[in-house]
Amino acid sequence: MNAEQTVSVDQAILADIRKRWEIVDLHWPWLLSPCTVRILFYADFPGAYNNGGFDGLKEVIATLNADPYYWVRFEISLANRTNDPSADADKRNKTLDQLDLANKYDELWLFGFFGLPSVLSQDEIAAVEAFMNNGGGVLVTGDHEDLGAAVASEIPRVGRLRRWSPAPSQSGLDRHSTLRAGPTPGFVFEDQSDDVPQAIRLREYPLSSFPFWHRRSMPHPVMCGPDGPIRVLPDHMHEGEVIVPANLPTNEWPSVGGIQLQPEIVAWATIVEPGLDKTNQEFGVVGVYDGHPANVGRIGADATWHHWFDINLIGDNGLVGGGTGFNASTSGQAALKQIEAYFLNLAVWLAPPHSQACMRNRLWWGSLWRDPLFMFPPDTPVMILGEQARDALGKHAPQCTIIRWIFDLFPIEFRPRFLEVFDLPRPGPPFLEESVLGAALQPLLAEARERGPEFAERVEEEEVDRLLDDAFARAVPTGLRASLGLLDDSRENALELVRMVE
Repeated sequence: MNAEQTVSVDQAILADIRKRWEIVDLHWPWLLSPCTVRILFYADFPGAYNNGGFDGLKEVIATLNADPYYWVRFEISLANRTNDPSADADKRNKTLDQLDLANKYDELWLFGFFGLPSVLSQDEIAAVEAFMNNGGGVLVTGDHEDLGAAVASEIPRVGRLRRWSPAPSQSGLDRHSTLRAGPTPGFVFEDQSDDVPQAIRLREYPLSSFPFWHRRSMPHPVMCGPDGPIRVLPDHMHEGEVIVPANLPTNEWPSVGGIQLQPEIVAWATIVEPGLDKTNQEFGVVGVYDGHPANVGRIGADATWHHWFDINLIGDNGLVGGGTGFNASTSGQAALKQIEAYFLNLAVWLAPPHSQACMRNRLWWGSLWRDPLFMFPPDTPVMILGEQARDALGKHAPQCTIIRWIFDLFPIEFRPRFLEVFDLPRPGPPFLEESVLGAALQPLLAEARERGPEFAERVEEEEVDRLLDDAFARAVPTGLRASLGLLDDSRENALELVRMVE
């Protein structure tokens, strides 16, 4: 395939994604420039990004370049340890310490092919560690056995989230096959490239509920798309495994306020192929570590890079009507959109804290000035404002991401406790998330009423960030008081009914 053909195929994939996501370029006059998140892809084998043994990462790259969200843009760079012609010309034959990670990038995504021993020098490990200590996020992938370990296993924290050795094999009865039977009879290798995904199970996190028996929950933000929970991934005949380390030494996994933040598995896959050692058993397929409260970067871990490569997504450059991969059917395209949301979610969630605040502010400001939000008077109860805000923002971002931005406002010392309270079978703070959202919206509506209808179009970006940062900083105590007030009102209403009966 020549260069011109490569460009045309990539543009066709991009157009296919934009059509599937129904992306419309917005021109609202009050929109601010989107936040830029800089992601470096790093591989150690030729043909990693285009063609090659796995057809490349064109679908992933095109998904990030499709710009489905007005509040963020992803700037992708492609590096390789080898002289890979599919990598950027100035990023070939590069070790990790030669890429200026700490100054040029916000995230590092590792797609290593080779196994043990590690090939990283001490300078490379130090460069990645400094990058993470500055808030940089890392995605670690691999496959069966120790594939991927050469460039990932010795990186602090990152290398501990996948099972390298001993690990599930490539062809033995202990392999982690997630194949689902497709158009061909039985479980065959080609099933990884058809339009039938594997189903996964998600970790659920409690949300505030009212009444208390009406339980609410959500998946982790990386497993929650614009259309709801992400319950599928591509299948493959020999995946690796995501784990939580048995030991978490504090010199590697920092603590803050006496609390050590721990990695966790947020999705599990199931082996369904008959005759294997672990048929019908689950294993960790997606894991995360949130280092932000401890002033280090976040980490995402995947059981296999086969969830990411074109051979498992669109087959041989299969587009709508092309008849290969998930694009071969309407159901396959629906599954592919969920998987694309997973890619986007990781790109958002792994971004450093300053990028999280920027994305939150850009999303909030863009939706604030559209009906119905700007129509509400500032003295509207915060829970009502919050319900409307959640729905309005949810048209342009996954709601789990929005709620996570709210939870991130709480001090780390409080987070474990209020999640425990939410999970208890007794009344807790009702509609806390909505109340905090509404409390953040209230002062902005008051500011807009005071400054007039042209406020949104004339304000500078620096002032927007200042206004929103201040509004969110004050929203937690205000929203919590409002939430507890609802509980008090409910109690008083119940007591009034008792008095009437007596």
